[in-house]
Amino acid sequence: MLNLLIAIMGDTYDRVQEVAKESQLKEICMFIEEFDYLFPEEEFQKAPFTCIVTREASLEKEGNEWDGRIGALKTFMGRLMKTHNDQRNKIQEKQERKIDQLKEKIEKGQDVMKKEVEGVKKEVEEVRKGQEKLAQELSEQMKRIENLLLGKKAMETSNEKKKLSKE
Repeated sequence: MLNLLIAIMGDTYDRVQEVAKESQLKEICMFIEEFDYLFPEEEFQKAPFTCIVTREASLEKEGNEWDGRIGALKTFMGRLMKTHNDQRNKIQEKQERKIDQLKEKIEKGQDVMKKEVEGVKKEVEEVRKGQEKLAQELSEQMKRIENLLLGKKAMETSNEKKKLSKE
């Protein structure tokens, strides 16, 4: 617990030291703004150096200058995370575009392959029909040859019978 208390005090001291000069100037500006009615404007315009501070200007810087180490670290990490997220989104968009391009190429390739496969199927069908036609023609020729052979055997048998009958 004592370490935690020392760490908190150390951080607080660091924050105070970081903004000590700025705090002093801020307090002076707030004092001048609060009591500006005491200072005639003509006197300031005659002075060799004139610094006019308005509350809006001090409020704009207030969020960044008065934070201390932790606030500065939070701001830095916030900017770093935003930059990281922006870069990640750009990379993701680029990858998605590449994926879409690859999908298109694949689809085109598939279309080409489908056409080629259809062409090959047609060729195979034509070859199959040609083979069926050839098989049918061969079958018919085989039948003719068988008929011729049977006719030749029948003639031979009849010639043999004639020879035998003549003898």
